[in-house]
Formats: sequence, C-alpha cells, structure tokens
Amino acid sequence: MAYETCLEKDWKLFRKKVPQWQEIYMERLLGEYRAIISQERQPSERFWALYQRMREDSSNPGVQIRMSRSKMRGNLLLCGVIGLSDLEGFSPELREDMEKQLEIESTEEDSDEESVDEEEMFEKFMHQENMYQEDTAQQE
Repeated sequence: MAYETCLEKDWKLFRKKVPQWQEIYMERLLGEYRAIISQERQPSERFWALYQRMREDSSNPGVQIRMSRSKMRGNLLLCGVIGLSDLEGFSPELREDMEKQLEIESTEEDSDEESVDEEEMFEKFMHQENMYQEDTAQQE
C-alpha cells in the first residue's frame, strides 16, 4: 500500500517536472541546431542536415511525450533528457528502478558503440574497394 502512495506522489511530481525538463532539453537542442547551421558547408547541406536532425528529435520524449502512468517509468529518463540527479523528490523505489535501468542501457550502449565501429570500418573498406575498382577500370 505504501508503494502505491509513493507511486501517486511520483506521478504528480513527474507531471509537474516534465514541462521544465522539456524546456531545458529543447534549449540544449537549439544550441546543437545552431552548431549545424554555422558549419562550413553548402546552405542546402546545412538545411537538410538540420531538417533530418529535427525530424529525429521530434519523436524524443524531451520534445513530445505521451503522458500516461503506464509509460512513466519508461519515460522518466527521457532518452537522455534527464539524469538520476533530476529524480530528487521521487520515491526511493523509483530511483532504484531508474538506476538499474540506466545500468542496463549503459551496457547496451557499450555494445552498440562496438558494432558502430565495425560498421564504420566496413564502410571505409567498401569505399576504398570501390575506389580501387574505379581506378582499375579507368586504367584499362
């Protein structure tokens, strides 16, 4: 019963804090967008890079979130929008769950980074192979 009371308290606090977290997150995004716009590239390249980035960001809970109790725990860490330090005032049970979730996500991200490196290496190899084949074809 005490946990249900904490959960209600957590839900009310969550609803109160989400708009603040979103404003902070969107301010950070605007800084990243300014960096994209100020790159030394063609205007069309900057435009399309910004457009693509904004499309990706628009589905992030830091920009747009579906408020529901059933999704609260999944949305709490808001895909990098907030951290554990932002959970002050929430129940100890919820903070513990979020710490465990972060540990799991951190482990998954480490394995994702390794596969990205392998993908990058493969792409570089294929690019070099294509360049070699083009050079060989031109020499013939």
